[in-house]
Amino acid sequence: MYKNQKVMHFRPIYFLFFLWCTISYQALSQTPVGHFSFDGCALSDKMGHYSNVIPSGSPGCDCAPVHEGLGPAQTGDILDFDPTIGQVLSGDFTLSFYIKMLNKSGSGIVDILSNASTCLQDSTFTIQFDQLSQEIILSLVINPTNKIVVKARLDPNQCWHYIALTRDNVTFTLYVDGQRADRFVYERGLVIPVRTDNPFRMGTSVCNAGRFVGFIDEFKLYTSALHINDISGSFLPVNRILTPDTFLLRGDALVPLTLSRCASQIQWSPATGVSDPNIIDPDLAPDQTTQYVLESQEGDCTSYDTLRIQVIDPEDVKCQNLYLPSAFTPNGDNINDDFGISNFYIIETLEYFDIFDKWGGAVFHTNNKNAKWDGYYKGKALNPGVYSYKISYACHGKKYLKTGAFNILR
Repeated sequence: MYKNQKVMHFRPIYFLFFLWCTISYQALSQTPVGHFSFDGCALSDKMGHYSNVIPSGSPGCDCAPVHEGLGPAQTGDILDFDPTIGQVLSGDFTLSFYIKMLNKSGSGIVDILSNASTCLQDSTFTIQFDQLSQEIILSLVINPTNKIVVKARLDPNQCWHYIALTRDNVTFTLYVDGQRADRFVYERGLVIPVRTDNPFRMGTSVCNAGRFVGFIDEFKLYTSALHINDISGSFLPVNRILTPDTFLLRGDALVPLTLSRCASQIQWSPATGVSDPNIIDPDLAPDQTTQYVLESQEGDCTSYDTLRIQVIDPEDVKCQNLYLPSAFTPNGDNINDDFGISNFYIIETLEYFDIFDKWGGAVFHTNNKNAKWDGYYKGKALNPGVYSYKISYACHGKKYLKTGAFNILR
């Protein structure tokens, strides 16, 4: 029955989810040629292709999305990467890393990583941050009038960001936190000279730009352009709520799915309907529609995320009205990528939710009312076309059967 029913999620799922994320993160379809993990504060390339990072000053080492991260934790600290990294940029490549900025406020330009011997814009590669616009800017400069620039705004409410830059022939794509953010098509030619006699330097700049203060984690280089699914699949959303905005029947409760590795302090607000506002996974049981804010304190940085719970009166539930979309687009852009039951909250128990191809072959089965289908079967993306579904469920103690059809669009 719905009235005063308290629904609790089994907490070990959080460990399993984190384990899955970690395995997914490490099991990309390509192998990097360079991987500076900084685990245990190490300075070496795990792949053995590049020389160790050379530190100057007293770079810090701290908790990061994957174990530890390293960085110029105060002005004057420097990290020098192997200059031969630049050779990768001459062909198809992927460069990815996590970054945490401690000096993201201000009105200047901060050099995060640069490969240049002088301030002349000639055969240089730079990663910069504009404190005013809150944009990260990646530039490959052939000469002052011939350059490749991609940029994207970073969410100021987050401490850590996952950045990836890919080159696929003449197309350069910037990804931020697992999503495609900007693209540049370079039509003037394929040869991009980058200096290999200068280190890739973090923490200072030959152009007297602002000096980056913060941490970097999981710096990786590939000699191919990773697919968006690989990039989005490797992103670990640190200090964020993984449960999407949802519905809840009045009298029920849910435990939000979150991922928070490094937070020293947690605060949920408002505290109304929260079993303990200072833990990462409290019971949330609002009596009315509420937007909760999760505040995670991580050293000198604070992250914020929100979860809106729309509360439904059990008496207003119309059991026969089960809603599913008529189409979805599983193309990896994180928009309408999954197919599932929209108003799953009316389901008391789900006997089965099955999806079939046009020949009647089963391609998806679940008895989890929250489950979504990603358009794949046995690891292969299915072709566009019409598919059908059959759902058996109970609502208010009565059994219902729902059938229908939908389209996959790619």
